[in-house]
Amino acid sequence: KGENWAALGRMTGYEESFLGADQGGAVSVKSTAAVFATRVGAHKALGFVERDGGDGNRYRVLAAPIVGDESALYQVLNVANTFLFAWRSGAVYSTVEIANAQASDAIDLGKRQQRHIAAATR
Repeated sequence: KGENWAALGRMTGYEESFLGADQGGAVSVKSTAAVFATRVGAHKALGFVERDGGDGNRYRVLAAPIVGDESALYQVLNVANTFLFAWRSGAVYSTVEIANAQASDAIDLGKRQQRHIAAATR
């Protein structure tokens, strides 16, 4: 990615990808979470998609509910039916990207993931 995560204070994190199927065909999900040294670092990471993306994709900002402390929802314009939901909870920055699904699916998965993050960071 174009952003230097270490410079933002990223300490650790994970990324997992899943492939499944529903009535409409294959659905893929990529889930990430990264712990930063400070809330400021995680906040800057949240703005990364709007600034650069770093992956060659083009994004359009969509309306999103607040999850955690702040969140954003994007439609990936150059990949059909793909959405990226990103949020910050304290010093944790997380994303859910889902392909061949609806924006609401990305939000729902993000809310589920946030419940785990909230429980782990109490």
